[in-house]
Amino acid sequence: MSNKNIACPHCNQTLAFSPSLEGKTIKCPFCNGDFIIQTQAPRTSAMHLRANDQDNTFNFVCPYCGHTKQLPMVMNGKVVECDACCEESIAVPATEKECPFCGETIKFNAKVCKYCKNRLDAPAAPASARSPRGPRTAPKGGGHTDYETDDLSFFDCFTLAMTRNYANFNGRSTPREYWFFILFQMMINFVLFLFCGLLIGLGLTEEMAGLMFFSIFSLAVLVFFLPNLAITTRRLHDANYSGLWILLGIFLAPLGSLILFILLLQPSTPYENKYGYK
Repeated sequence: MSNKNIACPHCNQTLAFSPSLEGKTIKCPFCNGDFIIQTQAPRTSAMHLRANDQDNTFNFVCPYCGHTKQLPMVMNGKVVECDACCEESIAVPATEKECPFCGETIKFNAKVCKYCKNRLDAPAAPASARSPRGPRTAPKGGGHTDYETDDLSFFDCFTLAMTRNYANFNGRSTPREYWFFILFQMMINFVLFLFCGLLIGLGLTEEMAGLMFFSIFSLAVLVFFLPNLAITTRRLHDANYSGLWILLGIFLAPLGSLILFILLLQPSTPYENKYGYK
């Protein structure tokens, strides 16, 4: 059985040892330091790969320090040593990473953090200024509202518009976010109609049930008034139109409402427009 080489952790001298000594404590003949010979996992060095092996790469994030590195695909599943912290781990393609600004876990290829709204190609905040898992707040002074809305669920699109973006008239909202919000409102109105019918079925007079329905519906209209204006404005911004087009739908109905509806159906402007970036 051929011997293997290992570096002494005390003096860094290269030693030859028999595989039968793995897991046992030995003494270095150079510095007399004691250390345990660790079981050697199969490793592949990028320096020894053929050129055609390095054509396909994947992104690897060190689980210890978060250092990001591109590795050849042939190293997938192999033990690698991090260039930053020197810890060893099994290399697997990264699908998520931590936002350098707020510490939240986001998609690896995300350009904008969906929590703190910061662009990830901007300089990272100092570690002392970060607040992992801290309160998520909207960006100050407008800008964009692009936060991986393709990944937001039906309910998330509604709660986002009703909380963080309740009165936010700046930035952009994708068609998915806008129409999910509108659909959720329609569902709430439908539930109110069912509630009115239930009251009549329980013996309440139609007048009394209608009055209760009108009161609840009026309250819902007041609650949804600002979010509706805000998200409609952001949807127009997303299609590169001014939010003032809303006035057309209000004062020139029904023709103005039809024109506004057509504008709201327009696709998102790719990349960046004067209202923000995507």
